Amino acid sequence: METQLSVFATLRLTLPQLTFEHRLTFHGSRRTAIAIAFDGGHTDSDSILWLPQDHILFAGDLLSCGGHPWMGDGDPLRWVEILERMEALEPVAIVPGHGPMATIGDLAALRRYLMDIDDLLQNAIQTGLSQEEVEKLPVPAPYAELAQVGMYRWSLTRLYEKRSSAAKGFNQSD
Repeated sequence: METQLSVFATLRLTLPQLTFEHRLTFHGSRRTAIAIAFDGGHTDSDSILWLPQDHILFAGDLLSCGGHPWMGDGDPLRWVEILERMEALEPVAIVPGHGPMATIGDLAALRRYLMDIDDLLQNAIQTGLSQEEVEKLPVPAPYAELAQVGMYRWSLTRLYEKRSSAAKGFNQSD
């Protein structure tokens, strides 16, 4: 272990030489790759890599297959919009951030999941459930078999906190 850690002493931090805000195209000798940035879906700064000639999409954490995604750092409804934009690319193969290779159907499935979880959370808040009660809500039946149930609970808790804070801030400024 000491040998592996000694490598850190020789590392030199280097700031990026190239950044982008919305889109960056790489032109190679055999194909083009396009980095596309989104904001506010899974996190405040999400990006994908699109290979248009091959119709291959590298989705990063904007797509999780087979398990509950982490939703606590983003906005599920904005994420739904991003997934729609990704679907419009008509990819034939998708490399997700988590899980096995995916298809356009997996984008649609995650979109439905996010909308269902957002509806569940909105209903819970509107009916006055406490954070403790929200944490105990069962996983909706269509998603009960997904892996990482803890991620579902953490996401609900974090989204509840964000929405409750936003509502309190809004009411205080009235």
